[in-house]
Amino acid sequence: MKKILIIIAALIVCGLLGYGYTIWRDAQTEEENLEAKNEEELSGSVTQIRKEGKIKLVDTETGKTILDGLEADWLHKNDDSLAIYAKGNKRGIVNIKNGKIIVPPTYRRAWSYSNGLAGVELYGKIGFINTEGKVVIGFKFPFKGNKLTEFVFHNGHCLVSYQKKNEEKQKLGVIDTLGHWVIKPEYDDIDLAKDYAIVYKWKEFKKMVDYHGNVLQENIVDDIYNLYYKKSYINTQTGAYEDSEVINEKIKKYEVNNLYGLMDTNGTFITSPIYATIEGITPTVFKASLPSSGWWGQNNVLIDINGNVLSQKGKAQKTNTATKK
Repeated sequence: MKKILIIIAALIVCGLLGYGYTIWRDAQTEEENLEAKNEEELSGSVTQIRKEGKIKLVDTETGKTILDGLEADWLHKNDDSLAIYAKGNKRGIVNIKNGKIIVPPTYRRAWSYSNGLAGVELYGKIGFINTEGKVVIGFKFPFKGNKLTEFVFHNGHCLVSYQKKNEEKQKLGVIDTLGHWVIKPEYDDIDLAKDYAIVYKWKEFKKMVDYHGNVLQENIVDDIYNLYYKKSYINTQTGAYEDSEVINEKIKKYEVNNLYGLMDTNGTFITSPIYATIEGITPTVFKASLPSSGWWGQNNVLIDINGNVLSQKGKAQKTNTATKK
């Protein structure tokens, strides 16, 4: 009986030891996984280790500590040597190769360096700093109220918005790395390319311009569509009136930034791109809707083949016509 009790006790001890080892092993695995999760290689030679709200930078090859105890919520590499880091809702910049703090947590937002400059936001305005953290283009470009999501230079040019005095809305323009306007802020939309930009003003044609103020191409459209109208005929088999869609052989609809205008098949623009929709009714009459931001929706008008709005008495009222190609 005594031997049996000893054997049972030994089994219990072994079980407890095994259970304890399992708990310890799981804890070690969880800790290793957490360490691996909080460890990230920033470049081929620098690794960041996050622990308890602080970041440590280590030389991956030598294991030497570059910077220890950086108070930051996260750190994101900006280029080969600089990284943006966040503390609360502020952003700073650190050199990950030597551990030098270039900019302490100062700015609300920060964008990637490009052409030696990085966009930063302070009190709702955008400015640009160099790789030493010095402000080289002042804080005068609004962050909110425009279509922009990033402020980054491409080929020496950056798209920004600006609001002139006595004007209700911000307009888009393009600056160079010195902060000079190469395309003045007077447009509602701009697409940048290396050597030119496509600029657009509301209810006007797009234009291709270079960065010296020269217009390279006017009257750019996004697309051209056929227009149709309904024509009634008698079905010889049934004797009933039926409708069919007939293509308009003389007039087409063109699109510019989701607005439409009329043009003829010779390439002459009849109206400016001012309508939200255009539909054919007859070969010479069209229903068009004016864009509206109100809850009541769009207002419809009838226009003739010359682009004039038809009054209730059937007389044409002249409207602004498009620039000829």
